[in-house]
Amino acid sequence: MNFQELLSKADSGDIGALLEIASASYMRTEYGEENTRLAIDWLMDAGKQSLIKQELINRAKSGDAKMMYVLSLVYHDAEYGQKNNEQSLYWMEKAAESGYVNAQLSMAAECIDKNDYNNYFRWVEKASNLGNSDAKVELAICYGKGAGVSKNEAKAAQLLKEAAEQGNETAKDMLRKMPGGSSGSSGGCYVATCIYGSYDCPEVWTLRRFRDDTLQHKWLGKKFIRTYYRISPKIVKWFGSTVWFNRLTKPIIEKLVNKLQSNGVESSPYYDR
Repeated sequence: MNFQELLSKADSGDIGALLEIASASYMRTEYGEENTRLAIDWLMDAGKQSLIKQELINRAKSGDAKMMYVLSLVYHDAEYGQKNNEQSLYWMEKAAESGYVNAQLSMAAECIDKNDYNNYFRWVEKASNLGNSDAKVELAICYGKGAGVSKNEAKAAQLLKEAAEQGNETAKDMLRKMPGGSSGSSGGCYVATCIYGSYDCPEVWTLRRFRDDTLQHKWLGKKFIRTYYRISPKIVKWFGSTVWFNRLTKPIIEKLVNKLQSNGVESSPYYDR
């Protein structure tokens, strides 16, 4: 059913259509920007507002999670003269606990405003478990930074990959900005990745940790990193596919990796800083 048909049904007294238009107005996500603006204007009538609010309350109390969320937005939105922050938060949390993803993400945003990272993590995890790709990105950031949960770079990377596979552009962009790209063999082409055939393998994880934990904190180390990333792609482009390059380079890198690992640098999955 298109928006004009929905509007016609609402005009004829269909309460379901009326609530759909109210949802489109308050949530600002359905039927396109022009129709949403039309819905807002159409809903300004005081009689409609009274009817909508009462019906939303009835359906929210009956357990309709979406209507709980819309009711929370009604109480939040001063545009309709309904503002009541306490009631808004009450119904938003009820909707979130009932499994409504938009409400869970809204609750997460409330927690960020209060610097409450433990509950922020809890809400984005709930939304992520329901398959929401935006929540997976937020959850990946939590794991990557250790916000509200123990730091876990491998879990963060996996969540970003899952969100990217769902078509989430933010996740794709974050993966592209990781050295080596989302697959580990695309994007920046470096010697170690070329030698081992993957950006995500124990040897390369060890080297990446050494880069971030040691080299990145020293003046000469930073200079080496800049030089390496400037010339390494060219070296690989010219010689990476040759047998002699692999035979010459691999023993040198393996010797370095073994030394780093013997000195305590881990080889477990790693998410770049």
